[in-house]
Amino acid sequence: GAEAELADARLAIEEGSEDPVPKLAEISTSRGPAGAEALALMVERQIAAGQVPAQADVTTLSSMVGETAGTPLGAQVGHAYRLALAATGNYEQAFRQRALAPEAEVEIWRLLAGSGPDSAILNHAVLAPDATAPALPDKLRRDLAYRLLALGLPQPAARWLPLAPASAEDRLLAARLASAQGDSRKAEALLSGGAGALTGEQVAAPAPAAPVPAAAPVPIA
Repeated sequence: GAEAELADARLAIEEGSEDPVPKLAEISTSRGPAGAEALALMVERQIAAGQVPAQADVTTLSSMVGETAGTPLGAQVGHAYRLALAATGNYEQAFRQRALAPEAEVEIWRLLAGSGPDSAILNHAVLAPDATAPALPDKLRRDLAYRLLALGLPQPAARWLPLAPASAEDRLLAARLASAQGDSRKAEALLSGGAGALTGEQVAAPAPAAPVPAAAPVPIA
C-alpha cells in the first residue's frame, strides 16, 4: 500500500540510490498521512534540485497545513509549504509563515540569495536601521551582501558582513564595499591585511569627507 511505497521512497532518499520524485508523485495522490508526507517530500526534493514546484502542489500544501496542524506531519508539511512559497517567488508569505517551520528560515534566505528577484532582495535584505541581521551562515551572508552590492547598495550590503573575524572572503567583500563607498584607503588596507577584522557597522560607516579647499575671498563691492 501507500505506506510501504512511502517507506521505499524514504529509503531511496537516504541512500541516494534513485530519483524518488516519480514514486513520491504517485503516492502523493493517495489520501491520508502517506499522501501528505509524499507531497511534502516531493516538493522538498524538487526545490533541492533547483526546480519550481507546481502551483497546484503549493495550493494543496496550503490546505494540508490546517489539516495537519499540531502533529509531526504538520511540521513536515509546514516546512515544505514555506519552501514552496519561496521557490515560487512568494517570499512575503514564506517569511510571514515562520511559525509553521522556524527551521526553514535559513533555507528560505538561501533561496532568496540564490534565485530571488531583485524586488524580493530589496524588500527583505535591506534591513531597517534598528534591525539586527538574522543569524545565518557566513557564506549566505556574503551572498546576500553581493546581491545588494550588485544593485548599487553598498551600505545595506555591509549590514550582512559576517561579524566573526574576517576571513579572506570577508576581507575581499569588505574591501569591495569600502571601494563602492569611495573609501579607497580602507579598501587597500583591507586587501593588504592591515585593517584588522572589521564588523559590518565599521565598513558601513560613511567614508570621511575629502578636505574642501578654502574659498577665495569675495571682493566687497
